[in-house]
Amino acid sequence: MGAFKGSVLGADWKEAALKATLAASRAVGEDPRTWQVTLKGASSGYPMYGPSASAALAIAMVVARRGDTLLPGVVITGTVDPEGQISAVGRLPEKILLAAGAGFSTILIPSGQTHTHDWDLRPLAESLNLTVMEVSTLKEAYERMTGQSF
Repeated sequence: MGAFKGSVLGADWKEAALKATLAASRAVGEDPRTWQVTLKGASSGYPMYGPSASAALAIAMVVARRGDTLLPGVVITGTVDPEGQISAVGRLPEKILLAAGAGFSTILIPSGQTHTHDWDLRPLAESLNLTVMEVSTLKEAYERMTGQSF
Protein backbone atom coordinates (compact mmCIF):
# COMPACT_ATOMS: atom_id res chain seq x y z
CA MET A 1 0.00 0.00 0.00
CA GLY A 2 1.47 3.33 -1.02
CA ALA A 3 1.84 6.47 0.99
CA PHE A 4 -1.04 8.89 1.31
CA LYS A 5 -0.17 11.98 -0.65
CA GLY A 6 -1.49 15.50 -0.82
CA SER A 7 -0.72 18.80 0.77
CA VAL A 8 -4.27 19.43 1.97
CA LEU A 9 -4.24 16.48 4.35
CA GLY A 10 -2.24 16.86 7.52
CA ALA A 11 -0.24 14.06 9.11
CA ASP A 12 -3.13 13.11 11.43
CA TRP A 13 -5.53 12.74 8.47
CA LYS A 14 -3.01 10.66 6.56
CA GLU A 15 -2.53 8.35 9.54
CA ALA A 16 -6.30 8.09 10.03
CA ALA A 17 -6.81 7.31 6.35
CA LEU A 18 -4.15 4.61 6.46
CA LYS A 19 -5.69 2.96 9.54
CA ALA A 20 -9.17 3.23 8.05
CA THR A 21 -8.04 1.68 4.77
CA LEU A 22 -6.31 -1.20 6.56
CA ALA A 23 -9.37 -1.84 8.75
CA ALA A 24 -11.86 -1.58 5.88
CA SER A 25 -9.92 -3.76 3.46
CA ARG A 26 -9.35 -6.42 6.11
CA ALA A 27 -13.03 -6.32 7.09
CA VAL A 28 -14.05 -7.22 3.55
CA GLY A 29 -11.19 -9.71 3.10
CA GLU A 30 -9.19 -7.78 0.51
CA ASP A 31 -5.55 -6.84 0.18
CA PRO A 32 -5.16 -3.16 1.11
CA ARG A 33 -2.41 -2.80 -1.49
CA THR A 34 -5.08 -3.13 -4.18
CA TRP A 35 -7.11 -0.19 -2.86
CA GLN A 36 -6.90 3.37 -4.11
CA VAL A 37 -8.49 5.86 -1.74
CA THR A 38 -9.16 9.51 -2.51
CA LEU A 39 -10.33 11.93 0.18
CA LYS A 40 -11.70 15.32 -0.76
CA GLY A 41 -14.37 17.79 0.10
CA ALA A 42 -13.94 17.98 3.87
CA SER A 43 -16.74 20.00 5.43
CA SER A 44 -15.83 23.54 6.37
CA GLY A 45 -18.97 23.84 8.49
CA TYR A 46 -18.15 21.06 10.93
CA PRO A 47 -14.49 20.56 11.74
CA MET A 48 -13.22 17.00 11.71
CA TYR A 49 -9.87 15.78 12.87
CA GLY A 50 -8.08 12.76 11.53
CA PRO A 51 -7.89 10.37 14.47
CA SER A 52 -11.52 10.79 15.53
CA ALA A 53 -12.69 10.39 11.94
CA SER A 54 -10.89 7.12 11.18
CA ALA A 55 -13.87 4.94 12.15
CA ALA A 56 -16.15 7.04 9.93
CA LEU A 57 -13.69 6.77 7.06
CA ALA A 58 -13.49 2.99 7.44
CA ILE A 59 -17.30 2.67 7.51
CA ALA A 60 -17.57 4.81 4.37
CA MET A 61 -15.03 2.66 2.57
CA VAL A 62 -16.82 -0.58 3.46
CA VAL A 63 -20.19 0.92 2.48
CA ALA A 64 -18.76 1.95 -0.88
CA ARG A 65 -17.11 -1.44 -1.44
CA ARG A 66 -20.20 -3.45 -0.52
CA GLY A 67 -22.68 -1.15 -2.26
CA ASP A 68 -24.81 -0.62 0.86
CA THR A 69 -26.22 2.69 2.05
CA LEU A 70 -26.00 4.51 5.35
CA LEU A 71 -29.07 4.96 7.48
CA PRO A 72 -30.13 8.60 7.72
CA GLY A 73 -29.42 10.44 10.94
CA VAL A 74 -26.58 8.22 12.21
CA VAL A 75 -23.00 9.44 12.72
CA ILE A 76 -19.91 7.97 14.36
CA THR A 77 -16.79 9.21 16.09
CA GLY A 78 -13.89 7.01 17.11
CA THR A 79 -10.47 5.83 16.14
CA VAL A 80 -10.16 2.49 14.38
CA ASP A 81 -7.10 0.27 14.37
CA PRO A 82 -6.14 -2.00 11.47
CA GLU A 83 -7.88 -4.95 13.18
CA GLY A 84 -11.20 -3.06 13.28
CA GLN A 85 -11.31 -2.21 16.99
CA ILE A 86 -12.83 1.19 17.78
CA SER A 87 -11.10 3.13 20.53
CA ALA A 88 -11.64 6.18 22.71
CA VAL A 89 -11.64 9.75 21.52
CA GLY A 90 -11.79 13.09 23.29
CA ARG A 91 -14.16 16.04 23.31
CA LEU A 92 -17.31 13.92 23.20
CA PRO A 93 -19.62 16.53 24.76
CA GLU A 94 -18.63 18.93 21.97
CA LYS A 95 -19.15 16.20 19.37
CA ILE A 96 -22.60 15.45 20.81
CA LEU A 97 -23.53 19.13 20.42
CA LEU A 98 -22.19 19.21 16.85
CA ALA A 99 -24.05 16.03 15.90
CA ALA A 100 -27.34 17.37 17.25
CA GLY A 101 -26.76 20.75 15.57
CA ALA A 102 -26.14 19.02 12.25
CA GLY A 103 -29.48 17.18 12.54
CA PHE A 104 -28.26 13.71 13.48
CA SER A 105 -30.50 11.62 15.73
CA THR A 106 -27.95 8.94 16.72
CA ILE A 107 -24.25 9.11 17.44
CA LEU A 108 -22.08 6.03 17.79
CA ILE A 109 -19.18 6.39 20.20
CA PRO A 110 -16.46 4.02 21.43
CA SER A 111 -17.46 1.57 24.17
CA GLY A 112 -17.01 2.81 27.70
CA GLN A 113 -17.25 6.51 26.86
CA THR A 114 -20.85 7.37 27.70
CA HIS A 115 -19.92 7.91 31.34
CA THR A 116 -16.30 8.63 32.27
CA HIS A 117 -14.56 10.57 35.03
CA ASP A 118 -14.65 13.59 32.65
CA TRP A 119 -18.31 13.48 31.60
CA ASP A 120 -21.69 11.81 31.60
CA LEU A 121 -23.20 12.12 28.13
CA ARG A 122 -26.65 10.81 29.07
CA PRO A 123 -28.19 14.09 30.33
CA LEU A 124 -26.72 16.08 27.44
CA ALA A 125 -27.91 13.59 24.82
CA GLU A 126 -31.35 13.40 26.40
CA SER A 127 -31.68 17.20 26.40
CA LEU A 128 -30.87 17.19 22.67
CA ASN A 129 -33.10 14.20 21.76
CA LEU A 130 -29.99 12.40 20.59
CA THR A 131 -29.40 8.68 21.04
CA VAL A 132 -25.88 7.71 22.08
CA MET A 133 -24.83 4.13 21.32
CA GLU A 134 -21.52 2.54 22.19
CA VAL A 135 -19.71 0.31 19.68
CA SER A 136 -16.44 -1.58 19.97
CA THR A 137 -15.76 -2.89 16.46
CA LEU A 138 -15.97 -1.75 12.88
CA LYS A 139 -18.38 -4.56 12.08
CA GLU A 140 -20.71 -3.62 14.93
CA ALA A 141 -20.63 0.04 13.88
CA TYR A 142 -21.27 -0.91 10.25
CA GLU A 143 -24.39 -2.87 11.20
CA ARG A 144 -25.70 0.03 13.30
CA MET A 145 -25.00 2.55 10.54
CA THR A 146 -26.44 0.52 7.65
CA GLY A 147 -28.99 -1.82 9.21
CA GLN A 148 -27.25 -4.62 7.27
CA SER A 149 -25.56 -7.72 8.64
CA PHE A 150 -21.86 -7.87 8.09
